[in-house]
Amino acid sequence: AAAAASAAAAQAQAQALAAGPPQGGDAAGGPRRPRIPEDPSQVDTVASVGAIEAGVDVASLEGFFAQLPGFVAFKANSRMGGGFAKFASHQLALQAVEAAGREGVPASIARSSMSTTS
Repeated sequence: AAAAASAAAAQAQAQALAAGPPQGGDAAGGPRRPRIPEDPSQVDTVASVGAIEAGVDVASLEGFFAQLPGFVAFKANSRMGGGFAKFASHQLALQAVEAAGREGVPASIARSSMSTTS
């Protein structure tokens, strides 16, 4: 009976591992920061997805955004192959997206504004 219980426990553990993190959690199993619905016309953050694949390394990406007017902060994100750049206003973020486009840097307005608190 002990062997059967041990086998059942091992099978349950294997299934849990195969299932991945619980829904709504991050890869480490912790809770995700809830995304607060935000008026898209107020988002002041630029998302650069695929910059690394486009040949722009993270340091260059941060440097590019840092030289633009209204730059506040940059946060790299390896899963998206780029990062997020926060600007002082939505209008300045839009200008950053336009400037990035002219330079061949992938960029768009993010779904929500990046928090600058840690």
